[in-house]
Amino acid sequence: MFDGSRKKQAAAARASLARDAQAAGWVWQGPTPPPPQEICEAALRGTRRAGLPWTNGIQPVWTVGLADGVSGTVGDRTFVAGRLAGYARGTTNDGTVFGHLTETTIVWSPLPAALPEIRLVDRSGTQDDAGIRLPAATAPGEAGARWSAEGFLPAFASDVLTADFMAALEAAAPCSAIVIRAGVILAYGFEPWDAAAIRDRVTTLDRLIRAVPAHCWNRADALVAGTGVFPHDIADGDRLRLDHRLVGPDWQGGGLSRFRWEDVDTLDGRVVLSGRESVELEVYPIDRAPAGLGRGAGVQFGGFGDPLAEARTRGIPTVASTLQPPPA
Repeated sequence: MFDGSRKKQAAAARASLARDAQAAGWVWQGPTPPPPQEICEAALRGTRRAGLPWTNGIQPVWTVGLADGVSGTVGDRTFVAGRLAGYARGTTNDGTVFGHLTETTIVWSPLPAALPEIRLVDRSGTQDDAGIRLPAATAPGEAGARWSAEGFLPAFASDVLTADFMAALEAAAPCSAIVIRAGVILAYGFEPWDAAAIRDRVTTLDRLIRAVPAHCWNRADALVAGTGVFPHDIADGDRLRLDHRLVGPDWQGGGLSRFRWEDVDTLDGRVVLSGRESVELEVYPIDRAPAGLGRGAGVQFGGFGDPLAEARTRGIPTVASTLQPPPA
């Protein structure tokens, strides 16, 4: 009953957004395939709740697609927006495996040049933040009372968080976080979800881009090659390191991959997985495979020794490997 009511409300809001988007001269795309993994991971890696069967309480999300996709221009800034949707895989007390629909609103825009990754978390945000957390890049309070900065390069955070940049941040409407990574700047986790909210976020992203000091541009962007974090075995936040991150999905969906992006606008809020669908197939970090797994163990990565060297021999680029010369 509640799922049906939710779908009716979503359909009405979708029709209104489609009309407003077209009136603004934007392209209404409806359902679209999921964006690149770097964007999915930034905003919808998984939920963090105590008592879940995954290590560190992180429940990975299998991203299905982008609902209510819209693209266009605000001023001279191009953007893509939508509701990023996927299923978090869970288990009931009696062992039944299910998928719980998880969504977040998102807007992103391309950067004019490379910038290192940084995540700016909005403490005033009202939505659950399922995005990937990075190590703290500033001391508490250094980015103001409302915002905190995360990233692998504290020096970049110090350089970019100027008075002009912070003024643009403080003027932004609430969201979960604003993230720079892999050649884009994005905002996610905001409400309401309508044309006015999209326009406001694109305007904010444009102001932030314009506030980046000239000497910050064209620094090495380690994420151009892509990332993949292994939430089953490795925590995010302050314990995450560059050499934990491999390109490629960290798990195979456990049956959730059967849901099609074409249906992302009408997904059920909860689905039960049965039979072989309930079997979770994982891709492990090379240096953290469970005991007994050897090299080439199905879809799982096994092996010993230097994980970066092993990753390179498999043709899988790591974030850390983009920062050093390739092996001879």
